[in-house]
Parts: sequence; structure tokens; C-alpha cells
Amino acid sequence: MFSIGPALHTSRVDLVYDLKQQSGDAAGADRLARFFAPRHCLVMAQIALSLMLLFSAGLFFRGALRASALDPGFEPAGGVVAELDFSLAGTGEPAAKRAMFAALDQVRALPGVTGAALATLLPYGNISSQTRLVPAAAPTVTDPTAADPGVNANNASITPGYFETIGVRLLRGRDFSPGETSDKAAPRVAIVDELLAKQLFPTGDALGQRIRYTQPPADGSPSEMEIVGIVAEHRHGISTKRRSGLFFVPLAQAYSADVFLHTRFATKDPATTAAAVEQVRSALRALDPGLPVLQIQPFTRVLESNLALWIRQIGAVLFGLFGGIALVLAVVGVYGVKAYALARRT
Repeated sequence: MFSIGPALHTSRVDLVYDLKQQSGDAAGADRLARFFAPRHCLVMAQIALSLMLLFSAGLFFRGALRASALDPGFEPAGGVVAELDFSLAGTGEPAAKRAMFAALDQVRALPGVTGAALATLLPYGNISSQTRLVPAAAPTVTDPTAADPGVNANNASITPGYFETIGVRLLRGRDFSPGETSDKAAPRVAIVDELLAKQLFPTGDALGQRIRYTQPPADGSPSEMEIVGIVAEHRHGISTKRRSGLFFVPLAQAYSADVFLHTRFATKDPATTAAAVEQVRSALRALDPGLPVLQIQPFTRVLESNLALWIRQIGAVLFGLFGGIALVLAVVGVYGVKAYALARRT
């Protein structure tokens, strides 16, 4: 863009006229005026912009390093994740549940497997599902213009063994029972992480307390439930800002046709885990070749392909590349301006 003007001017130059009319720069010309000549100002602006790009690259790079160094609070090494979406095949809820639990039993029988579970939400999976919760004793807000009370929480429905499978400690209470996971009419129960427990009950123990949704479920199911377990705090994504707590209910209480099948192997070796992906794939095919399996991958790859982390990494690369190119052009510009000024003075 900056070279268009000089190029057009040079293409219409009258050499004889210019030689007669244009004089060289006087050696004693005003130093301040020469310093702030338009060409000098343009080069200074170019250097400033290139440095801004380089500083931006540094910020993105620092953000990527911080995100990579965050402790997620769970153990991805040794885990394999398979996504099954029964809505693609139009499978009804009863048949889909039977297929889900059959797939779960199938991978549990694989050699080297130490745990397996289903969940409707994947940590670092670029998707979140949130709801708002309040203690059951909190007054109901009837004013439609009032702000929605309660605490925001990422929610998921799971099967027993989920926390053990992904490497999250159960601090107090118990896990869900098989009956609560399969029977929609079972008493309503929930498990929360430490962060959500403190947000809901800052002055007391959340275990055994009753909570409810601020908005009743659309299917008319009960809104109130009992907290039967508290797990260690762990991350759903890489955000370093104020995070939402995590809230879990049995799979039967919040059915979803799209689920993630987590499988934990005894080894944490990346090569062995990569080979285990084929074991899981073969086991699911042997169970039913028509299972709607979208993807199967090591859990570590899920973290590496996180969208927020990828944006930081690609931002660092792009800003660094463009900043470096801009700085080289600025250096060439400085040389050109000084060479031009020297030639005019000569």
C-alpha cells in the first residue's frame, strides 16, 4: 500500500525537469525537520506496528504456555475416549440405553482395562452444558423481571465409576449406584465438585444437603435432589478466569443420545494407549458393527486439540510470523530511507 504512491510518481517522472528543479538536501538543513520528514515518520510507524505484532505474539505464546501447564485435575494418560451418538441412527431411548450399557460391558472385559464409564460431557471437549442451582430451602423467585438466582454449574450425567476412570478423587460420600443410573424413577441424587459445594453452601458441609434447579426440568421430572458425593475440583476447560463448578447426575435422570465412553487402561505409555484405541474399536465392532461411533482417540489427544488452546497456539505462530516479516520490512525501510537521504545529500 505504501509503495503504490512512489511507484506511480516514478512511472511519470520527467528526468530533465527533475534534474533542473530538484536540489539535494543541504548539509546544514534543520535537523528536527529532517528527523520528522514524512518518510522517517512512515518508517517509525512501521517499526512500531511490527513491534506491536511481536509483543502480541509474546502474549499469545505466554497464554499457550500457561494453558499447557495447567493441572486439569484428572489423569488423561492411559485413557481412551469413544463418542457414540445414537440420534444419528434415530434410535429410541430404551434401545439406545441398552446399546450404551452393552458397549460399556464390552470394553470393561478387555485385557488391561481398569475402569470404564459413560458421560454426556467431555472435559476439554470444546462444549459445555450449564444449568443454575440453588439450595432447596432458597425462596422461589416469582418476579419474571428479577435476575435468575443461584449458581452456574457445568452439568453432566454419568454412570458409576466415571470419576475413578478419569482419575478424579471422591472426597466424601459415595458414587452413584447401578439402580440410580438405570432407573429414571429412582430417588433424585447428585454429585458436585468442591468448587460448587463451596458456592452453594459457603458456611456448611454440602454433603447430604438438598438442592434444586432454578428452572424446573421441561419433562416435568422432580427438580429437587440430594447431594450424595463430593469430588475433587477439576477443570472442564483451560479458562483461567472464574470457573463454574461441576454438577453430575445419574444417566437415567438426564438422558442424552450423544455420550462419551471412557476407558481406563493400566498403562500410561502413549504408544500402548494408541494401540489400545484399536482394541476399543474392535470390541465395539464385534458387539455391533452398526454402532454410531463418531470417533475413538486417546484422552491426551482431546486435551491437545482443545479449541481454546489451539487458538492460543495458532495466534502465537501467526503473530510471530507476521511480526517477524514486518520487522524485516521495517529494517529494510530504515536502510532505504538512510541510503536515500545520503544519496540526496551527496
